[in-house]
Amino acid sequence: MFHVIGRMFWSFEVAKKFNQLLTDTKPDLIHIHNIYHQLSPSLLSVAKRHGIPVVMTVHDYKLIWPDYLLCGYAPGASYWNVVRQRCTKGSYMKSALVVLEKMFHDWLSVYQKNIDLFLAPSEFVKEKLIVGGYDEKKIRVLPHFIEVIKSKVNSQKSTVKAPLSILYFGRLSKEKGVDILLDMMQNIGSGVELRIAGEGPELESLKSKVQSRKLAVRFLGRLDQEKLQHEIDRATFVVAPSIVPETFGYSILESFARGKTVIASRIGAFPELVADGKNGFLIPPGDVKSFGEKAMYLVAHPRERKDLEKHALVSAKQYTAERHAVALLGYYHDML
Repeated sequence: MFHVIGRMFWSFEVAKKFNQLLTDTKPDLIHIHNIYHQLSPSLLSVAKRHGIPVVMTVHDYKLIWPDYLLCGYAPGASYWNVVRQRCTKGSYMKSALVVLEKMFHDWLSVYQKNIDLFLAPSEFVKEKLIVGGYDEKKIRVLPHFIEVIKSKVNSQKSTVKAPLSILYFGRLSKEKGVDILLDMMQNIGSGVELRIAGEGPELESLKSKVQSRKLAVRFLGRLDQEKLQHEIDRATFVVAPSIVPETFGYSILESFARGKTVIASRIGAFPELVADGKNGFLIPPGDVKSFGEKAMYLVAHPRERKDLEKHALVSAKQYTAERHAVALLGYYHDML
């Protein structure tokens, strides 16, 4: 336990092994992702001593706030809000530990001093980094990418009318707002099913609510990629009801790539993907009534839904692997 806690702050073991790795391999550039607790930021100072530029892809908010999801966050707020709200696994002690970790790394300026380029997946993340004190000149926006595959369900001509279904897929945790969908389903007419794919700490609670309210909801569990794509294909539309700011919104992009429109919360990076009324709809976070109204609109207006789907597919085609690779290699070139 103490070994794990120590690594959160600084790992001399990691620094020593990383130094040997760099000595042996002599890389031109280092690209890191989530190094926080498994590797620790101790490797960054080693890279600096070797004079090797470091690029970091930012996947969460750990660089600006002790909690990955911005629990207790407000510009200028005290880190101790994380402890007051028990943001880390509902524990005062664990919350205090991540606050002390963040304060220690801030004192060292370990990320600011040792990372040469931050790659943010969205403009939203870039702005949060700037507000958090990071140099704007060292930040570039590089969205994630997706392969567009034509939906087999949509491409097959059939006289059989597909059943109406709403799909949510992702982690089943409080910040994802799945509870909102259960409240929404109480006001959705018969003949429409909500299908939930994924696992998480809220699974049993959600199942209990569905059973007690007798809702038309089916839990699909964790799906492999092929089965998930099939579920997206057969869905009438997809929902993304997060109540915390997402750094990107890959589930939205996955849906667009299969030609599906999405109803999403107007929060975080979602508005950078969803153009309200063009390829999907944006709803105030937690607004059950608005989610229900837009859901019923999509159910009742198949022609308009098809138009949204067409634009969703066009949107997905802007996020290709080729475009991502060209931009990434350009940033590498600039660093070297």
